[in-house]
Amino acid sequence: MKISKTCIPTAFLLLLFISFCAKAQPQTQAKFRYDHIILFTTDIYLKDSLDRIFTPAQKLTTKHTKQGTIGHYYLFYNTYIELLYLEDSAVAKNNAVKFGSNYLSRWKPDGHATAIGFGLMAKFHSKAAASNNFHKYYSGDSPGSEYYLMSVYNKDSTQPFLYISMPHRGYESINSIQEISQRPQEIQEDLKSYLTHDSGIQSISKITYKYRAELLKSENLKLLSQTGVVTQKSASTSLTLRFDTDQKKRKEFYINETETLILYY
Repeated sequence: MKISKTCIPTAFLLLLFISFCAKAQPQTQAKFRYDHIILFTTDIYLKDSLDRIFTPAQKLTTKHTKQGTIGHYYLFYNTYIELLYLEDSAVAKNNAVKFGSNYLSRWKPDGHATAIGFGLMAKFHSKAAASNNFHKYYSGDSPGSEYYLMSVYNKDSTQPFLYISMPHRGYESINSIQEISQRPQEIQEDLKSYLTHDSGIQSISKITYKYRAELLKSENLKLLSQTGVVTQKSASTSLTLRFDTDQKKRKEFYINETETLILYY
């Protein structure tokens, strides 16, 4: 799921993880905050379309071999988007108990499961880890001591998918491209490229998750509403991202057969 969740396949990715993700964003008064966006999709057209708007972080494309998935990433100054594709359904099915939910259902175009998820950070991680609301997931693609806190309510795939990373795994925001000069020299050129988009986009300024009425009292939705993500009741499920540009352009894409991704940039 998260960039750091993979078994690190290259020296570049290792350096990126240590230097770019080790220092988490500043904590706020909120108990939780969103860290990044995850989209479970089978639509190659979605990736091709986003590649025309954002610079794909090609060297970060990573197979989660123990999870049966592959992640493609788009980096911004304050967060990132992961497109998560299913590579091996048998591996995913066998990993479901360990994972804490049948995540294979997130890719099924049945109109029920949602393909939209969020990686979160907790202000009091140890308290969240001790809570009955989360399940510790030790991924076979991560170092043995690393774990993720999966919401137990992910078992209901109609709810948005949520999980919490360990404190040192948070994505580090930057304020300007000049800050890249503080990173190891080996990755500066690639990192600058990944954070430079032809559209002029630098950051995501607002995230709106629209949900169907039946989810109004769902536990994951309650948690998500505490993270800085705007949640709104709607006739259909969608994710709207507003960027720090003049927002004169609007693009809408299908994540699956029933859910849409809407961009203003």
